[in-house]
Amino acid sequence: METKKARIKRQEQQTFLVLEGNDENFEIVLTEDNPNNIKNVFNNLIKDLKKGIFRFELNDDKPDMYHHICEGVFETT
Repeated sequence: METKKARIKRQEQQTFLVLEGNDENFEIVLTEDNPNNIKNVFNNLIKDLKKGIFRFELNDDKPDMYHHICEGVFETT
């Protein structure tokens, strides 16, 4: 299984979870309630899954709220 990178991009007005895709990166806006953004990213991730199984590893060392939320998403049991 391939491990792809995920990172948090913090800007003054918005914060994004950036997921590495096969051909492009996908951004989920964490500072807005935008279900269409999330739906579009997940649809693109499903297309990428057809090319091979992968998992994400969060690369972020700023222990803020966004870090802890995203870290919980990528935890595996």
